[in-house]
Amino acid sequence: MAGSPVDVAEARALAGAFAADLLSWDPDDPDRHRHAVDGYRSSSGTTDPPGPGRLRADLVLPGAARHEDDRVHVDVRVRVVPYRRVDARGPGGPEPEPPEPLGVPSAAPAPAARGWRALSARWVRLEVTVARAGDRLVVTAPDRVPGAGPDR
Repeated sequence: MAGSPVDVAEARALAGAFAADLLSWDPDDPDRHRHAVDGYRSSSGTTDPPGPGRLRADLVLPGAARHEDDRVHVDVRVRVVPYRRVDARGPGGPEPEPPEPLGVPSAAPAPAARGWRALSARWVRLEVTVARAGDRLVVTAPDRVPGAGPDR
């Protein structure tokens, strides 16, 4: 409801979903990442890739949340699986969508894809800010850039 305070449980859920999409990236399908991340914002913007190569967030843990004015800041920890290209023949193409997809598209690429090999997972920590824009909750931006400090 417009004008009502941001519910912490809703903010934590949105922050977790956003963090998973922000930290998932397939260079063979960059539009998927941009569309997924833009869906959390009140207006679309430029979304840079979260890192080199291919990434897939496979576990998201929304943690502590604190109110500040009309916003909620959520501490989110994300386990990310990086991939290394193993096929020198060049980039592949986007995975085809199923005929009757369930839900809203995520930025996460398929766990396995031709030409990529999964590496050991890493933990990334973000602070995601959630606010109300009209009648919906939006993410304003992560306040902490992944890899800019301690991950635990």
